[in-house]
Amino acid sequence: KFVYDRTRGQGAHVVTDLQDPGRQSVYQLWLVAGAVPESAGVFRPAPGRPLVIPVRADFTRYQAVAISIERAPFGAAQPTTTPILVGRI
Repeated sequence: KFVYDRTRGQGAHVVTDLQDPGRQSVYQLWLVAGAVPESAGVFRPAPGRPLVIPVRADFTRYQAVAISIERAPFGAAQPTTTPILVGRI
């Protein structure tokens, strides 16, 4: 679930029920402007409990949010895998 306040430029991605991506991988959160994804950070899920990832951005620039699985520990400059989740902003 992704929630945000467009006027304050603050949001949060609430992660539940994602499986561990494996030792060599992380989940990467993307904000998508047109066809251009911009990284909003990488994360690993917390087994059995929700994880809240704060996001600060000018949300007027973005139309979507996505999550892909990328190489640990830093992720990628652009997605290298098909996103597992995509949502409209």
